[in-house]
Amino acid sequence: MTTRVGEARIASYDQAISALSAFDNAGDLQGAAYDSGKQYGMNVITPLLKGAIMYSELVSEAVPGLPSKYRSEVGDDDLDSEVLESEIRSLESSLHSIRGMYNAMVGDESTSASTLSSLSNRMDDLLKQRNEKIDKLRKLNMFAGSSNDVFSVGEGSSLVDNLAQNLQTGLSQIQTEFASFSGTFPKHPVNTLGWAQNIEGEWENKVKIDGDYKKVLEKIKDGKELTEDDVKAIEAYRKRYGRNLPDSVNNALKNYVEKETNDLVKMISDTLEAYKRGEISEEAINDVFNFLQQNGINISSDDTKK
Repeated sequence: MTTRVGEARIASYDQAISALSAFDNAGDLQGAAYDSGKQYGMNVITPLLKGAIMYSELVSEAVPGLPSKYRSEVGDDDLDSEVLESEIRSLESSLHSIRGMYNAMVGDESTSASTLSSLSNRMDDLLKQRNEKIDKLRKLNMFAGSSNDVFSVGEGSSLVDNLAQNLQTGLSQIQTEFASFSGTFPKHPVNTLGWAQNIEGEWENKVKIDGDYKKVLEKIKDGKELTEDDVKAIEAYRKRYGRNLPDSVNNALKNYVEKETNDLVKMISDTLEAYKRGEISEEAINDVFNFLQQNGINISSDDTKK
């Protein structure tokens, strides 16, 4: 449900951007009021919408993780901290009252043992209930304090936080300027608003990452092998969004690793054979070994003597 709502929201933002672009390109709409509206739409409203799209994308990826995190840390009960705190206070009040009764009766010889036992059992029961409520409240508070962890998706929570800050700055500016609107919008030349610049810069990054990943998907669909640049494009996409990659992409990555491994094994084998035939010097073979070791492949000149 969250994903569908997020997708619908993003689609509406996209439509708004397209509408503003069409308005900006409408040559038949001329005059100071139209010109100020066009400039404001492109340099202020559009960056805000782009920021909203990116924020929605990242949050939509993270939100589905909240229910499972809640269940694993808190449990299946739908808890409310205020309700729990009220219940704990009520239990403590009852416990205090019964403890007072018990202490008053325990020294009275006319009090039967069964009465004291009943009061003692009641205190134990209330104490158990209170401790269970306290434990639930503790878990709920811990969950509330760590729930932002699910938004540390992809490139981390810093991207979400930065977008949120820039969006808040942009919204505050727009609200202020709309409140004092007098027929024309204030002029904000392109690249003069810090928050808008930040969003536009991140938008360019997003467009490149999404575009490169889309090209990789088309390449995989056509049955072509991946290159090193393709693998970097996949990693950039995964790092940004933290999404599970489709099987087709994972299989293509697996094939890439296998091919690279086989090519490396063949290169090492050919190099060793060439060294044994005296076609390359010991200094050259040692340079190859050093390069391999720097890249995590442990092999040395001793292996040539085996």
